[in-house]
Amino acid sequence: MNNKGEYELSAEITDKLQEFSYKIEDKYFDLEINIDCKIGNAFITLEELLNLKVGDVVELDKSTGDGADIFSNNRIIARAEIMLFDKYFALRVNEAASYSTVFKYFQDEYK
Repeated sequence: MNNKGEYELSAEITDKLQEFSYKIEDKYFDLEINIDCKIGNAFITLEELLNLKVGDVVELDKSTGDGADIFSNNRIIARAEIMLFDKYFALRVNEAASYSTVFKYFQDEYK
């Protein structure tokens, strides 16, 4: 026990725990995951929804230049700006959840 009343692990035990942690993490790295990008919300009535037709415009609560949220398993993992890459939409990540946060999400999800 150290002077703060906390227990300290030996270097050997700490190394073994770290090695064990890496082995656990390795099994997750090859998982294919789906990500979703949310660019905005709109609230319309059921009547408006049922009357939508080709060419109608639904106004979102974000404007051009606003960021988009990136989700995986309904959890936000990053924020990004939408851009064009060749002829496809792409995302330029501006903020991302930490490695440990994302890893914990998937560890909890795939137990």
